Amino acid sequence: MNGLHAVVTGAANGLGRATALLLRERGARVTGLDLGAGDLEGIPIVAVDLADPGSVDRAVAHLAPVDLLANVAGLPQTHDSLDVMRVNFLGLRHLTETLAPRMADHAAIVNVASNAGNGWPLRTDVINGLLDTPDFAAGERWCEANLEAQGDPYNFSKECVQVYTMRRSHTLYRELAVRMNAVSPGPLETRMMKDFREVVGDRMIDGVAAATTMGRMGTPADVAPTIVFLLSRDAAWCSGAIVDVDGGWTAVTTTGQIDRSAFH
Repeated sequence: MNGLHAVVTGAANGLGRATALLLRERGARVTGLDLGAGDLEGIPIVAVDLADPGSVDRAVAHLAPVDLLANVAGLPQTHDSLDVMRVNFLGLRHLTETLAPRMADHAAIVNVASNAGNGWPLRTDVINGLLDTPDFAAGERWCEANLEAQGDPYNFSKECVQVYTMRRSHTLYRELAVRMNAVSPGPLETRMMKDFREVVGDRMIDGVAAATTMGRMGTPADVAPTIVFLLSRDAAWCSGAIVDVDGGWTAVTTTGQIDRSAFH
């Protein structure tokens, strides 16, 4: 990755921070995006609000040509439902679509979804309704008009990220030679975990962590290497993949080894 320019959203904390630092370790020149401008151990962080498309546009205008984009920033469902959708999906999509034409050939994008979004096959009609909107403003209007259909805003936003990654990856590469994939983590020990515990309870969080193959909660250091791999040329044959990085949770629940209803 020597000499490649990587942009990481949510770089000030948690998984974004771990990803930014690992990319630099691998030789990339990294620019972080977060709500507040600052410095991450020598990595510049540019202020941007993903809930505001104008803020995204201003940030993109000042970025040099970009080779790698990691869309990591997100909000938990303790925030306003529309803000969760603005940041977790609409802002992610707007940044991606605005930045992609400025990216080099054979550039790469990785979106951070979540195994909370694994229910997307049951809601494709609703999800595609939002994905069919042409831009941030139209998507925002759709979200305002369809709050009930979305259900839990965090889960829905991550369902949208998964389906968007699968849908857009094909045309994005054909049009711009930019690869797109996603990672789907389980619960991670970040500052957002307090919010998740507030919403679903300790029993659910601790039960999920114990039921993973690894028998514990994940950390940013567990997930960042997979993001960096998918951004690298070693993953050049990967496109539209949703990679579960959740300690085996998706595997054991999908195959019926664990009854997820037991944790509710």
